[in-house]
Amino acid sequence: CPEEKKFDSLTPISGSAFYRYNSPSVSMISTVVEPSEINRSKSVEIWASLDHENWIRIAKLRMDIWASLSLKIFRYPEVRFPESDDSDPDRISMFCSGTRHFGNCQVVVDRGSLLAYLKSSHGDRNDMKENGKQ
Repeated sequence: CPEEKKFDSLTPISGSAFYRYNSPSVSMISTVVEPSEINRSKSVEIWASLDHENWIRIAKLRMDIWASLSLKIFRYPEVRFPESDDSDPDRISMFCSGTRHFGNCQVVVDRGSLLAYLKSSHGDRNDMKENGKQ
């Protein structure tokens, strides 16, 4: 509550969240592999919510070998959400960098499929895994 200067913890995430996507139907955040005493994850996570309160991890992307060798030289492995003129597009674009299988790639997610998954998983919290792998 901003008026009370109080924050509620919604869900634990594995790293810093630099990027977000927000539309009328769904919101997403992505974590960044930013090594520190607190952030020990070697994976980028993508979280999604229908209501800004219940968050479900929909992807976990391990960093690629090049990123693991050069974390102090180049950008951290990340997933960014490009801006869109459409307030609720049929497809949601993401740009992945420094991640296995999706490094320097644009990934497009069908919004209808994502919404159906989130609605069916509401409260279930099962993760969709990258190609069935962790």
